[in-house]
Amino acid sequence: MNLNVLALVALLTGAFLVFATQLTAVAQRSTHFALLGVLGLPPRMRLLLVLLEGLAIGLPGALLGLVLGYALALAFTQLLGGDLGGGYFSGKVPLIVPQLLPASGFLLLGCAASLTGAAYPAYLNLRQPLVEALNNGFTARPQVVRSRRRQLLLPASLALLAGGLLQLPPLSGLPLAAYAAIALVLLIGVTDAPLLTQEIFGRAARLPLPATQRIALQNVAQAPLMAQVAASGLIVSFALTASMVIMVSSFRVAVDHWLDHVLPAPLYLRGKASPLPQELLTALERADAPFLRVERSAYASLTLDPRRPAVALLVRELDRRDPAARLPFTGAVLVPPPEMPVVWISEAMQEIYRIVPGQSLRLPLLGGDVEVFVGGVWRDYARQFGALVISRDDYQRLGGDFRPSDLALWPRPGEEAAAGEWLAPHAAAHALEVAESAGIRRLSLSIFDKSFAVTYALEAAAMVIGVFGLAVTLTASVWLRARELATLAALGFDQRMLRHALMLEGALIASVGLLIGLACGIAIGAILTHVVNPQAFHWRMPLHLPWLALLGGAVATLAAAVLASRQAAREATRLPLAQVLASSQ
Repeated sequence: MNLNVLALVALLTGAFLVFATQLTAVAQRSTHFALLGVLGLPPRMRLLLVLLEGLAIGLPGALLGLVLGYALALAFTQLLGGDLGGGYFSGKVPLIVPQLLPASGFLLLGCAASLTGAAYPAYLNLRQPLVEALNNGFTARPQVVRSRRRQLLLPASLALLAGGLLQLPPLSGLPLAAYAAIALVLLIGVTDAPLLTQEIFGRAARLPLPATQRIALQNVAQAPLMAQVAASGLIVSFALTASMVIMVSSFRVAVDHWLDHVLPAPLYLRGKASPLPQELLTALERADAPFLRVERSAYASLTLDPRRPAVALLVRELDRRDPAARLPFTGAVLVPPPEMPVVWISEAMQEIYRIVPGQSLRLPLLGGDVEVFVGGVWRDYARQFGALVISRDDYQRLGGDFRPSDLALWPRPGEEAAAGEWLAPHAAAHALEVAESAGIRRLSLSIFDKSFAVTYALEAAAMVIGVFGLAVTLTASVWLRARELATLAALGFDQRMLRHALMLEGALIASVGLLIGLACGIAIGAILTHVVNPQAFHWRMPLHLPWLALLGGAVATLAAAVLASRQAAREATRLPLAQVLASSQ
């Protein structure tokens, strides 16, 4: 579900790109459309003409996207496996079989995105006064001047609605309301762009600056339609990219800290066939064993709800008076009644079954129905469907037979090598797995990084589309402002000054988009971390902002935007400015 939503990000930014492309086409051919209107073409036909052009962009693009999509899916699964390199299903390559219904849905999504991008240019073309368009070409309709209070009313209303959506529970196990709130955050960022642009650059334009810089600042401060479109594309793409970086970074940092807590021993041993052989357990109790401490644990499963997967039951050698010494609790640890057995549940179990610390819980344990006390909630990123821990002493008092399947081993100081040699024959004889905690950590983080590698590719695709949309939009603004650029040339602006002014406009627009996108990205990252993850995966984690990665991405995007704006600057120098000024077109 999350990968599908992330894939739609590229489609959304693609709609902005179609918008810029169609607006450029409408601006360039405004006199042609006006002439068709004068000759009798009805307004509805002119509207339909632009929409059909948008569909002519979307249909071949969607068809090509289908072919490339299935080709990339085939390549990724062949190279990385069905888990995209996660390491869960090593050696298994799924069969990619194109199906008509999903392919048709993807095709319709591509066409719908293209039609959405063409809708507003078609509306603007319809609203152009024919006589004015014949004489002066395309003109973006001036915005109605509103008070600051009215400008802030819409974002404030959207923020309240998003806050209400975040309080709703998941629907069928999916955080659909949270995704709707994310869409509202993006809409808030897009609607706030004009106000922020006018406030920042309007004040800066009044400073004593060189003519080139003042012209660029004034053009951006006026917030023409094209500048707003360019900023919106970057806002959407950078916000969603930054939010995924924040969520993945928060998850990775949380897993890293969690591994510190759950892997305190230098060595771990696990039996491929549970339980461990008694011969090994007896040998570990001898005085000549090179181990200072041995901690045993056993695993089982319990079915609390037949409609849900079973939860894991962990029997651990820990002190019920001080479980925090071995479990990473997320809150207070309650003291259980002396006569009752106590269990400590994972966050996932708390989220799924709505269990709170301090309540009594009846468990189908050891062939009976046992009442236990819930002593606290601990963090567990290994078991998505929930787990509970009970001490060995409580388990044996209930009549359970404690037969360990896993060992945590602390070698004596200076005898680490001897400990490995001592375990080697036992591991070979009984097919046991022995691993160092450092190796388990490296493997766990490697699986984590591979699992999220595909998200970075989707984020990069969205950013490329956003930057390319900026270039197309700035190029379109050259055609919209042909008379203005011709007037500047007549007043003494040479080609170098025009290029610098347009490149500075591109940098300013990109800066606004990146600034708002970063703020929206942090908000969306918080939603992904604190709402989507608990509702979809039943895991909680603290928010971590990787400022170095975020600022590095912003700087790289800004540099790419400046380079992309050079295309608009080249178009400005190619315009027949004198002819434009003479013909008033």
